[in-house]
Amino acid sequence: MIVSGAAALGICWTPGVSLASGPLMPDALLSLGGQEAVWAPEFFYLTELRALAADYKDFDPAYRPAAGHGNELTENADDEDFAKALAERRIQPADPAQATRQHLAARAFLNAEPPQPGPLPASIESEFRDYHEGALAYRRKDLPAARASFGKLLDRPAEQRHFRTVWAHYMLARIEADESHPDEAVKSCRALRQAVRDGFADPTDCYSASLRIEAAFNDELGWRLQLQHLANDPDSMNADHPIGTLLQAYDDSELARRAANPVLRAVTSCELMSGASCYGYQGENAAAACKRWLDAIEKAGVREAGDADRLGWIAYLAGDYPRAGKWLKLQQKSTPLSLWLQAKLDLRAGRPASALTAMKSALPMLGQGPRLEVPAYIGTPFITPRDAAWADQALLLMAAGRFRETMDAFLTGGHWQDAAWVAERLMTTDELKAYVDKSRPWNVAREKAAMDFERDGNRGERIFATCLTNWSAMADTSEDYLTLRLRWLLARRLMREGRLSESIPYFPEWQRGEAEIYRTALRNARDTRRSRPNRAGDWWQAAWLARTRGLELMGTEREPDNAVWGGQYEAPATRHIRLKGKITEFRGTWDHPEPDVEVPLLLPVSAIERKRLLGIEQPHTLRWHYRITATIYAWRAALLMPDGTEDLADVLNSAGRWLRQTEGGEKLSKKFYDAIESRCPNTELGRKVLARKNFTNDLGPLSGKEIESKHETPAADER
Repeated sequence: MIVSGAAALGICWTPGVSLASGPLMPDALLSLGGQEAVWAPEFFYLTELRALAADYKDFDPAYRPAAGHGNELTENADDEDFAKALAERRIQPADPAQATRQHLAARAFLNAEPPQPGPLPASIESEFRDYHEGALAYRRKDLPAARASFGKLLDRPAEQRHFRTVWAHYMLARIEADESHPDEAVKSCRALRQAVRDGFADPTDCYSASLRIEAAFNDELGWRLQLQHLANDPDSMNADHPIGTLLQAYDDSELARRAANPVLRAVTSCELMSGASCYGYQGENAAAACKRWLDAIEKAGVREAGDADRLGWIAYLAGDYPRAGKWLKLQQKSTPLSLWLQAKLDLRAGRPASALTAMKSALPMLGQGPRLEVPAYIGTPFITPRDAAWADQALLLMAAGRFRETMDAFLTGGHWQDAAWVAERLMTTDELKAYVDKSRPWNVAREKAAMDFERDGNRGERIFATCLTNWSAMADTSEDYLTLRLRWLLARRLMREGRLSESIPYFPEWQRGEAEIYRTALRNARDTRRSRPNRAGDWWQAAWLARTRGLELMGTEREPDNAVWGGQYEAPATRHIRLKGKITEFRGTWDHPEPDVEVPLLLPVSAIERKRLLGIEQPHTLRWHYRITATIYAWRAALLMPDGTEDLADVLNSAGRWLRQTEGGEKLSKKFYDAIESRCPNTELGRKVLARKNFTNDLGPLSGKEIESKHETPAADER
């Protein structure tokens, strides 16, 4: 991914992709320094078309996109209209019953499969007879005869052709379209619609069909109809659109034609916004395409445009910020896009307060629409413009030192990692607890809904946040599940800070039992009135849970533990980046790299943020700190145990092995090795450890299979 290049060109805000082995996971915005606040988001073709469609909702209220013209529909309408003509005495045969039989026979002859030779059976002279003769000639591909029959019908006095005037115009339009005579086809289509307005019958909605025929020769009309359809039925159009290639296929004359037409100009701008901003379509090609389109529009002499906001964004995508500002001034009314663009330009100009005001006005106008769109390139990370806008709002709020609002904005936009970082690093524990209690109400039903969401994704109860580390699943995360995760984050923070009793209610229901066992074990272990063996057992139980369930009970959501990734991956030290005030940017491309460059953060750390980063106690800065906690508890258990026992050897061996698995723990583990050598060298485990001069993976009486099964340690012990 182009990072600095994207920033320089304004090309794309699509968060980076982890290229190491493992799942495709979204980056945290703050880990990237917050520079995304001035990058353009990824726009989605359908999202922009739907927004554009609102202006065309009532283009032609009589138009029906789903009109049908099957043989059965036509035959039924023909029969019903003939019956109406008899009832209304528009035709007056001597024998109505016989006339009806003749009409049905003529219709059956016309519809016969395979087509029958010979003349049409006799029927009463009428508009119906004229239509049948023309339809039969059309079916036999005798177009001159078909034209003559339909022309004969239309030459009748108006009162004699009430039911088949519209059908005659429709068939003439089809004939001219088949013969590639667009002017004549359009003429018949418009005559048809005028006939409908004049009151002639249209039982099969030929009015709408005529619009579709005309649209085949008039792409402006076609787009107006499509946009009206899209406005009334947002799911009527799919995303099977060659995004990113359309503008490249247009020659200069076609660009000029589109630039001069307001409808085609707006649609083309939607195409280019999505194509130029999508992941995988960045750099010079996108910038050149944007510039070419803007040049065509300016060459066409466009001075006022209802879609100036989109043209401003296209200039922004090209990195031409003065041009973006120029188009923004031509925007006739405030729109979500214009306000958002104003915020970007204000921020670039060093006006963060003005940018925040513009964003606060833009967000309510973006609406609540669906969070997911079809990405331009399947398999790449993506978020919708609305969620990117919430990210911008959050970053601006953070720069203003408004951390509670920052977390709210990140959560609303689905940016869990950043919300979690603010919760852990910038809010005090009491502030976070007050926020959760007041703003995130909780009950059994909501917890069930959250866990049902988790299970629907085929994820187990004890697996950390797969839905928050996978893009397609993350985008669908429910509010209840986010609340569950925030409560769980608070529970672990309270546990880390020794507020064990307060932490219990905030754990998920399935984790609450182990949290209570852990709390009780620590309380009993510290009770000096109890016997040494019992206290030793309690310290060991607390040690075992800290080691095998430490991530769930006290791990940080973001660094250092990264519970959001199941503790399996490391992340950039956001706190270090924020305090340093600089970030290293990757320049160039993967094929043509340039030296990395350190650049100042676009949104510098405010005084209150720096104070929080330095002042809020964060003692657990070492990854897997809970393993250290476990070894401390194990040592306390060992101090209360008698020498020469297998239990003691098991505790010392287990804790020593845990230490050696932590960074820099080899030196610390010597204390446990020396204790085995001095206190239980003749035990079975002691002899094995001393013989190999290292700790062993063998299990003893306290770390044996019964406890292992109870605590499900094999998977957990690998974390």
